[in-house]
Amino acid sequence: MNGQMSLFELAEHAENENMDKSYKGKPRILRPVREQMEMMTYSIDQLIPVDHKARLVWKYVEKLNLSKFLINIDSVEGGAGRPSIDPRVLLALWLYATIEGIGQGRVIERYCTEHNAFRWICGGLNISYHTINDFRASNGEPLNELITQSVTMLLAQNLVSLEGISQDGIKVRAHAGASSFRRRSTLKELQEVVRAHVEKLNKNREENCSEILSRKRIIEQQKAADREKRINQAIDHVEQIRKEKENSLKKQRKKLTEKDKTKIRASVTDPESRVMKMGNGGYCPAYNVQLATDINTHVIVGLEVSNNCGDRGLMSRMQKKVIDTFKIKPKKWLVDGGYTQHEDIDKVGKLNHDCEIYMPPRNAHNPDSYVPKDDDSNDVKKWRIRMGTIEAKEIYKSRAATSEFVNANLRNKGLQHFFVRTLAKVTANMCIFVITHNMIRAWDLMS
Repeated sequence: MNGQMSLFELAEHAENENMDKSYKGKPRILRPVREQMEMMTYSIDQLIPVDHKARLVWKYVEKLNLSKFLINIDSVEGGAGRPSIDPRVLLALWLYATIEGIGQGRVIERYCTEHNAFRWICGGLNISYHTINDFRASNGEPLNELITQSVTMLLAQNLVSLEGISQDGIKVRAHAGASSFRRRSTLKELQEVVRAHVEKLNKNREENCSEILSRKRIIEQQKAADREKRINQAIDHVEQIRKEKENSLKKQRKKLTEKDKTKIRASVTDPESRVMKMGNGGYCPAYNVQLATDINTHVIVGLEVSNNCGDRGLMSRMQKKVIDTFKIKPKKWLVDGGYTQHEDIDKVGKLNHDCEIYMPPRNAHNPDSYVPKDDDSNDVKKWRIRMGTIEAKEIYKSRAATSEFVNANLRNKGLQHFFVRTLAKVTANMCIFVITHNMIRAWDLMS
């Protein structure tokens, strides 16, 4: 220090001068010594305790059949190509990261070198965030299959019965910004601009075909082509939204005005997202995540991600999916008033005649809502009479205790905002959340 005292030492000196005479002396303090050389000998398996949660995640992953993940691996024994990362490692990383509330590949990559639990899962492998993100984005169907496996394992041990199911929708913020939504006329203008830019890049490439393209030029062409593709998709989705609104108004014997048509917008960054009303009363780009949960065990048995702004018509779709997947017909199906649609009740009746629907009518406080109407079908009449009984109202109370419990758990694990775009990638992201939730429920049920 060239004879000069540090700020810490100056503070100690000033404090010592003002000390009471009864003070015995200068306090002794242990300071860090970072220059000392040490020899550490340990294996990666010794990084975490025997009962660490990362070990439980790995044991759970080892029980799953990941054969579908191996199909997309091109490098095989005896052939050319670099070996791929074991899918079990990548899946375990995502499951443990979700438990810790981490949902971004870059953060997981950093933790793989800084956090002992992530280092233990990697087992000495160097994994980039590209590999981590690509595993989740490109394996939507195999991940969805793992949800079925997570439930089937519990069914085989008679831990889940699927007699009663509670369905609920949860709106999750999309990665698209609110300012990315454009009207059809604006999208057409952007389409012409981007198309001209792509043609210019292609023309320059043809003129300089003998010249080796730089990395910057290649990235520029890829971005231009990707932007043109998304703008074209946004125009298609504007037409799709218009048709959906026209069909919705047709049921109310109304027509969509020209002024309303000009107000329809779609996002140029995530065309499949929709502006939805959120739980806080505001509106923002989001996706509608439908979850079917077993009432007795709180295990998620069904997942469907859509861009439907409402829940009407989604009850029969989810029940059909559960029946087709597990070959079991639930006896009770609980949903909130947002699913109320007489046509959907009739579909459920044809699909599963013995299923009792517990769903409050639109005007639940009006006693006439529980009285069958002349134009009601038999299934709708049974539903009205059923919901008018005290027993049905008591059974319906378990809906909130089931679905809201699951929704809160998923929110606490980071389900606040999607960091991926397109419906397929969002669905794959949700599969990770559902598998993690079912894994934790399996630990509790088997303990």
